[in-house]
Amino acid sequence: MENIFDLNSEKNDFQKEFKDKRVAVVGVAAKLPDATNHRIFWGNLINGIESISVLGDERQEDAQYVMSKFTHRNNGFQKMGFIESIDKFDFKYFNIPHQNAVLMDPRQRLFLETSVKALLDAGYPQSKINGSNTGVYVGASNNDSIFTYEKILYDLGMSDPAGIVNNLPSMIASRVSYELNLKGPSMVIDTSCSSSLVAIHQACKAIDNEECEIAIAGGVSINILPIETDIRLGIESKSGSTRAFDENSDGTVFAEGVVSVILKPVYKAKLDNDNIYCIVDSSEINNNGNTIGLAAPSMEGQRHVMTECIKKSQVNINNLKFIEAHGTGTNLGDVIEIETIKQSIGKFSTTIKNIAVGSVKNNIGHALSASGSVGFLKGVLSMTHRVFPRNANFSTPNKKIDFNNSPVYVNTENDFFDLENGNKTGLVSSYGMSGTNCNILLAEYNHPNDECKIGKVHYFTFSAKTINSLKNLIEEYIDFIQEDKEINLQNLSYTLNNRRDHYEFKIVFKASNIDEVIEYLKASSHFLSRDEKNDIKIGGIYYSKNILSELNMENSFSGGDKYCLDYVNGEKVDWNILSPGKVVSLPTYHFEKLRCWFSDGSLKYKLIEDIELEDYEDKVVKVWAETFGLTEVSLKQDIYSVGGDSLSLISMFNELKKEVKSLELEDFIENETLLDILEYVRNTKKHISKSSIVNMIFKTDDMVVYQLQNGVNNSNAYLINKKDGCIMIDAGIKIENLKEILLELSINSIDYLILTHGHFDHIFSAEEIVALFGSKVIISHDELSFANDIVSNGLAVMNKSFISDISNIIQVEDTQKIDINGLAFEFYSCPGHTEGSIGIMCDKLLFTGDTLFKEITPQPDKKVGNKAILETSILKLKQLCNSDTIICPGHEEIATIETIKL
Repeated sequence: MENIFDLNSEKNDFQKEFKDKRVAVVGVAAKLPDATNHRIFWGNLINGIESISVLGDERQEDAQYVMSKFTHRNNGFQKMGFIESIDKFDFKYFNIPHQNAVLMDPRQRLFLETSVKALLDAGYPQSKINGSNTGVYVGASNNDSIFTYEKILYDLGMSDPAGIVNNLPSMIASRVSYELNLKGPSMVIDTSCSSSLVAIHQACKAIDNEECEIAIAGGVSINILPIETDIRLGIESKSGSTRAFDENSDGTVFAEGVVSVILKPVYKAKLDNDNIYCIVDSSEINNNGNTIGLAAPSMEGQRHVMTECIKKSQVNINNLKFIEAHGTGTNLGDVIEIETIKQSIGKFSTTIKNIAVGSVKNNIGHALSASGSVGFLKGVLSMTHRVFPRNANFSTPNKKIDFNNSPVYVNTENDFFDLENGNKTGLVSSYGMSGTNCNILLAEYNHPNDECKIGKVHYFTFSAKTINSLKNLIEEYIDFIQEDKEINLQNLSYTLNNRRDHYEFKIVFKASNIDEVIEYLKASSHFLSRDEKNDIKIGGIYYSKNILSELNMENSFSGGDKYCLDYVNGEKVDWNILSPGKVVSLPTYHFEKLRCWFSDGSLKYKLIEDIELEDYEDKVVKVWAETFGLTEVSLKQDIYSVGGDSLSLISMFNELKKEVKSLELEDFIENETLLDILEYVRNTKKHISKSSIVNMIFKTDDMVVYQLQNGVNNSNAYLINKKDGCIMIDAGIKIENLKEILLELSINSIDYLILTHGHFDHIFSAEEIVALFGSKVIISHDELSFANDIVSNGLAVMNKSFISDISNIIQVEDTQKIDINGLAFEFYSCPGHTEGSIGIMCDKLLFTGDTLFKEITPQPDKKVGNKAILETSILKLKQLCNSDTIICPGHEEIATIETIKL
C-alpha cells in the first residue's frame, strides 16, 4: 500500500538514501485523572500533583441508582484516580444512534474519541486515513472492574441484541477500525497490568513487519461501579495514596485512564512532515514462566526482558536518563524492580549513576490494564520536553532498597536533560500479574530548526460539525496560543489547513503575527457566543453561511480575499501551495458532551405537533426519542436528520415488536420519517399492507421502461423491457413482489441486473434474481467488495447474502460502454456515496442510484463514503444531463435537470 500522503520525487530520493525503520511517536492523546488532555497531564506531573479523589456527585447518583436495583451491600465508594464524564459521548459526530451509544461499553466510546484526537494531534484527519492500512492495538481487560457495563445493562432490564456486540471486549479496537474504516490489524490485548504497553510493543512490531503502515495503540480502563467490596488483590493501599519506593508505602490506589498514541516508521514520518515526539528505539516482551506463584513478580523475568530490550537498542546506554518503572508501591514489587534495574544495567556498565527512576502511579494511581500506556505517555512527554518529572508522594527511601549502590535514584525535583553528551534515552517498564513483562526504550529526536518569515501573512482555518463545538474549539486555541506565543506561525497554518478535516461550520482569517491570531480568535469567540448579534461587524474574519444563518446574521461579504471566500463557501482551496510547513501539536476537536448512560428516568421529550395519539402511537414517539436521544420530536423528522441509519430502525423495530406483534422487519425499515413509521404501525394494526407501485416512465417503438417504487427502504428499481429481453436496474424489491409484477407485465425473465451500488436496499433480491433467472450481474469493479461485505452494507441484518457465483458478475469501469440486448449502455464512476457507485446512461435515461435525487440531499455512507468526492460526482452527473434527460434516482420520483432542487 502507498503511503497515506503522496510523496514527491525529491522526497523519494531521500527515501532511497536511507530508511530509519525505527518507530516514531507522531501523535498522542489522553484522558486521565484531573486531565482532559495530555498537556494538562504533563502540567500535573511537572507540578507533582496527586490526582486521587472521591467519586463525583453525578457518578454517585448513577451508582446509587444501580445499587438500588441490586442485592449487593453498598459499603461506600473507592477513593481512586477518576476520569470525568465517562457517561458522555459525541454520538452525533460519529453518526451513531443514541440508543446504540447508550448500550455501548464506555471503553469503546472513550478509546474511539481519544484515538480520533491522537490522530488529529498527528495530523491525520479521518479523510486522510479512510481505507488505509492502519492497525489498532488496545490494552484492556474486563477484570479491571467487578461490574461490567454489560452486566449492569442486563440487570437493569436494558438488554438488546445491539448491546451484545457493543459490549464485546474485542470491539474496543474493532470499533475504531469500523468507525474510521481502517483496514489494518485490529486487536485487544489482555496481559493484566502490562496489557497496554504490550499493545504498543505489538503495534511497533506490526509496523516493523509491514503489517500496517501506521498504528493506533494504547489502553483504556474504567471502573463502572467503584464500590467498596470485600474482594481484595492484596496490593491495595490503606492510606489512600501510592508511594512507590518510599518507606511509608503500603500498596497501590487504583485509577481510570485512556491513552492513545500514533506510531509510524521514522523515515515515513520525516517524509510526511510529521511531528515526531520521540523514537521507540527498541522493545521487548517475555513471560516469567514457572515461578514461585502465577501472579508473583519475578526478578529473573524482569531482568531478562530489560537486558534484551537494551541489547536490541541502537543507542548509548550511558545516555540513559530515566526509567519510568512499573512502581506499584508494594513492598515486594518495588524491591524486586530496583534490584532488577541494578543487575540489568550492571551487565552493560558499572559506572552509570544518577538515572532518575519514577512511577506515574504516585500521581494518578494504578490504571491496571491501561497503566503501561500511561507510563509510556509520561516517557514520551519527558523526551519531548527534555525533563523527567519529580515523583509525587516520595520523602524517605524504602530501607529495603539500597539506592546508594544502585545506578538509579528517586528524583524529588524535575530532572532536566543536559544539552551535551548526545541524545538521551529513557526506559518504560510494565509488569503484569499474568507474568507477561514489557520494556520499551525511548530515544530523543532532534528536530531541525524551522524558520518562519517575520511579517508574512498566513491563513488560519477552524471548523467543526456544530457551532457549539467550533466555539469551544476556538476557546481552546486562545488558551493554547496564549501559553505558547513562540509557536511557528507557518507550521500552525500548515497543520490547521492541510492536516485537518474541514467541517460544515467554518471560519478563516489571515494574520502575520501571533498577536493578530489571538485577536481574531477572541473576536470569533465573542461573535459565536454573543446574544446581541445584530450590531456585530465581521471585519477580517470570514464565517460560513450556516454560522451566519444560525446567528440570524446577513451575509455581508462584498468582495474580499478569494481563498477565504472559497473556503467558507465550500469551494476547494489548494492549501498545500498556500500553506507549506510541518505538523505541530495543537488542540484537536472539541467533542460535544452528550449523555449516553443508563438512567433512573425516561428521556424528557416534547412532540412539536399538537395532536392526540393513542397509547401505542405514544410508544412509537417515545421509542423514536429514546433511540436518537431527542428532547424535541417532530413527525417530519427522518432518521438521517437525527443521526440514524437503517440499524437504528432495527433497534426501534425490536422495541416496538413487543407492543405490535404483527410488525415485519422488511416492511418496517422501508420507513424513514417518524410519520411514515406511525402510519405503518397503524396500518399493520389494521392489517393494511403496502404494495409496490409500477409506473411506465419511458417508451419507444421497441422499448418500455418501468419504475418500481416502494421497494425495501423505499428504494426504486427499474425494468427496461424489449422483445428480445429484459434488463433490471437495482434489486431493492422483494422477490415475491417482483414475480407478481413480471407476471402482470408479461415479462418472462431478467437477462441482466445492473447495480448502481452495494447498499442492501439496492441489492436486496440480487441473489434470488440470479438463482431464478440466471441473470448476468453488472456492477462497478470498485463496488464488488462492498457488495460482498454483508455486515457493512446491511444485508446481514436482513438475513440476506450477495451473489456467491462470481461467474455471473461483469465488472465495469468509468466510461465503459456495453451493448446489451441492442441497447447502448455507458457507465460512469460516481464515488462518494460509496466507493464504487456508478451512474448508468441508456438512451435519454440516466440512472443515478443514491448520488443524485430530485428533492433529497445525497449523503455519503458514513464508513466508505466521502462528502467532498460525492459533491464532485453530483456535478459530474449533472453535466451528463441534457434538458430532455430523464433522471432515474434510487429513491423518490424521476426528475429532469430543471426540476432537481439540489
